Amino acid sequence: MTVLPDDAQIRVLIDHHHDSGWAQARRGLGGGPLQVTICRETLKWGILKRYHVLVADATAPATVTANELKMVKRFVSEGGGLLLAGSLPAFEFISDAPADEMPANRLAEPFGLRFLSPSECAGEPRIDRNFQRGYRGEDVVVGDDLPDGFGPQPPGADTWAPVRAPHGSRTLLGHRETGEPLATMCEHGDGRICAVATPLEHFNLLWHAKPLLRWLAAGAGDRPGRDIPAEVGVPPTVRKVRGLRLICDEPVAERADEVARLVRAFDEFMEDIFGDRWEAPEVVQVLQAVVRADPWWNDPPRISAAGSDWAVAWSVAFALAMHGVQNLDEQVIVALLPEYTALRHLALRFLERLGFEERARRLREIALQQAEEAADGPGGDLARVYWATLKWHPKGMWLLEQLADRYGKDFLGRMLAKMPRSRDQERLPSHFASHADRAAYYMSLAAGEDLFPWLQELGITLHPLPIVAPDDESFDEAMRAALAEGATSGPPSRRLEALTDLAALDDDARAKLPDDVRPLVDVYRRSSASDQRAAADLRRLADDEDEAQAAWAALQLLSSGHEEAADRLAELAPRQDLRFRLMAGHVLRKAGRDVAELSVQGLVEDGAAVGELEVKLTDYLAIHPKVAGYEVANVICESGLAAFPHGNFATRLYVDWVHTSPQWRRSGLSRLAFGAAMAHKEAQRCSSFALSTGTRNTAHALYRDFGFVDMDRRESASKRLCVGTPCPQPDGVVLRPMEADDRPEVRRFLLDYHANAFTISPLPVPELGEGQWAALAERQGKLIGVALGRHVSGDEARLLDVAVNRDADDRTEVGTALLSRLHRLLAGHGARTVKASICSQPGLLIDALCRAGYSRRPSGGVNMFGIRDLRRLFEEIRPLYEHRLADGDQRGWAGRVIIIGERLQAGLEIDEGAVHVVGGEPAAADIVLRTSDEVITRSVTGRETPLEGYLQRRTEVQPQTNSAVVKLLETLFPQVPFIVRWGW
Repeated sequence: MTVLPDDAQIRVLIDHHHDSGWAQARRGLGGGPLQVTICRETLKWGILKRYHVLVADATAPATVTANELKMVKRFVSEGGGLLLAGSLPAFEFISDAPADEMPANRLAEPFGLRFLSPSECAGEPRIDRNFQRGYRGEDVVVGDDLPDGFGPQPPGADTWAPVRAPHGSRTLLGHRETGEPLATMCEHGDGRICAVATPLEHFNLLWHAKPLLRWLAAGAGDRPGRDIPAEVGVPPTVRKVRGLRLICDEPVAERADEVARLVRAFDEFMEDIFGDRWEAPEVVQVLQAVVRADPWWNDPPRISAAGSDWAVAWSVAFALAMHGVQNLDEQVIVALLPEYTALRHLALRFLERLGFEERARRLREIALQQAEEAADGPGGDLARVYWATLKWHPKGMWLLEQLADRYGKDFLGRMLAKMPRSRDQERLPSHFASHADRAAYYMSLAAGEDLFPWLQELGITLHPLPIVAPDDESFDEAMRAALAEGATSGPPSRRLEALTDLAALDDDARAKLPDDVRPLVDVYRRSSASDQRAAADLRRLADDEDEAQAAWAALQLLSSGHEEAADRLAELAPRQDLRFRLMAGHVLRKAGRDVAELSVQGLVEDGAAVGELEVKLTDYLAIHPKVAGYEVANVICESGLAAFPHGNFATRLYVDWVHTSPQWRRSGLSRLAFGAAMAHKEAQRCSSFALSTGTRNTAHALYRDFGFVDMDRRESASKRLCVGTPCPQPDGVVLRPMEADDRPEVRRFLLDYHANAFTISPLPVPELGEGQWAALAERQGKLIGVALGRHVSGDEARLLDVAVNRDADDRTEVGTALLSRLHRLLAGHGARTVKASICSQPGLLIDALCRAGYSRRPSGGVNMFGIRDLRRLFEEIRPLYEHRLADGDQRGWAGRVIIIGERLQAGLEIDEGAVHVVGGEPAAADIVLRTSDEVITRSVTGRETPLEGYLQRRTEVQPQTNSAVVKLLETLFPQVPFIVRWGW
């Protein structure tokens, strides 16, 4: 047996023939030490022998042939690794077949492994949000004998069941109480196997997938062939049925007519409820997969077509309802019906309409039973459930069923009909009316009666609004009266919300306010604008006997810079409502006064602590400030890789989301949670961090405070298309559309073209599947350029890439011609406009867009990157500097380059082309760069060169600066392109 070297590339074959639902393969599994191929055909020896590891996430019902079992067993016996995953709870949910027929169980059988049913659990399985029975994520712990680098946290999947393993197996993941293996590792012949009893979507790339794949590949040795393809087998095919385009995986293409019939039936069903608000999709994806809760942003909708007839109907309803609700004000919908509640309600009703009444009844009973079990527990106040996080709350299902029983099955549609079509049309007070209040208001309009009292009796915290329709002539007067009352009664946080909305009224509307309210609004308006004429009135109000009024006045005073109000605010705030306490604590901290009882961790109500900073780490890191058991904000991060030029990768924590519920803002919660995330051990495991935001996002300054640096400024570019767009053709260049046989060469060309780029996430292999169009440029039969676009349906297409060989003298002319040819392709398939998101950096793309007549404007988007540990980053990408020296005139140079910033400090020691990373303490003869951390970050990532920092007096270079030193520095730290995924 030949052992795979530690630094060898690992070839991974991912089985999409038996189950194509594993999205992780396309979310960045490729990159670094991994080379990935998607396999869309049966498993044959001629394919398997080229790979180190086979990954089969195989839950969907499918046939596994005897020859496949034979080949997989041979593959493992001869040193290959097998990562096998399956969810028997999911298989049992969507199929009436026995457990032995789940493909994962068929593939496990030759190795003495078996995935068990929830009925075989030694502990107590629970029903999850997908109506499947199994162990919860919090029941899972990691084992003791792990692959190097695995964990220490378990993945965060919803539902697990045990695995039965042969003697001598090692437990990778187990049940916290029973000790049952939920993921197990064993050896067979010269190879290794890992069986995981849940889908692999929740395996983190750095801390789960890659260590496990490297352990599995340890005995595989060399594999034949220099290169492996991005995919093998029959790609998804396109079927057109009654005006609908279906992109079908080959194993389920025969169900295209059935899926199309269900899609049209669901269109009619939704039109009955939503009317002209319902937008039927023109294109859907049909997957060989099981029912899974896909994220909101899948376009086109993904339908799982494996399983029984009712399961396919359920998947159609769920995927299309999710797709359609994106166009509505979902924040109001989920405010009292958290996350998937409305979608499940619609899907169950659709099943009933199709004749699956018994199945719908059983699922509804499960949901309502969950609601009954949760009724007396914590978290039952739907208005306080954090709607901005993906949640399933059974009480929301119960509430919607009650409303449908009381007011008719079309209640949800009537409620949506009462809602404005866009937020610009919203007339309710934007601050005073929370999302839950707004939901209750529109429910009341749909019911024809005031539902606020009934909802409050159910334990839902609401602030009643006048039930007056927006088109009623008394609407404005009623809302002003409600705001006026709110400004003078209730807790100070509520009064501030009322005053904020009152201050936004025009002069005529404010003149109609009661005499005792109008002066409060005027002083609030002035103080919010830092108009110092408000100070005297605020001081008077801060001494008022009405403590709530005095408290908000003291807050406004201190916020306006009047530090003498700090004592009064610190005196009053602890006796006010929880929200105001946090607001006051934030303002006091900014003024240099840290009052413990005015922080989340210090909140006390009736003698009991009610505030906390909850930290959860699974495949991602989640920080949630909580008050009285309810989440009020979040910071969500995930560890991964940043890609430096020429195949070098650095560990990177990506901040996916930072958010605070609107009513809990102005309290410093985002900064608190963000700081906790950056200080967490998960962040400390990474050398860098990154996120994407907007230049006008108020959090942009917060991110810069933590060391994040702008990498780009985004632009939007667009152009109207027409079929007859002329196509100038440079001399000796042939332009043509991409054919199916061109895809492997085009993929290689694009990846090679961007090999010198820096990206905050590794570029995946471009799919080049259905809906992606490419124009190719060839010279003397050789591919020299590609323009890549995407158009699935509708009038709008997306420009994804323009790439032309850098050694071509006529690059811009070729790029412009490619764009013109691509425009003709897109226009010929129905697109009327083409848009692109681009980086404002000089280069081929900008030149070609300008020549092609695109209009450009700033979009406000920005990608940010930061370095946490410069020395560790240098160690991770050290081969990059040897590569740069080997290609330049400096390969014989010897010495040290030391970089010293405010926090960052490290150096490179160079001797005859070999590079070693050293600490930042300089010696007498070293080249030393002293500069800011921001300049260091921009230089290391290639946003600017050290010479630019020197010329702008932001960088000091010692002991001397001359052409030779500058040439060395710019060899090590040249400017390189920056791109963000496909589509720039």
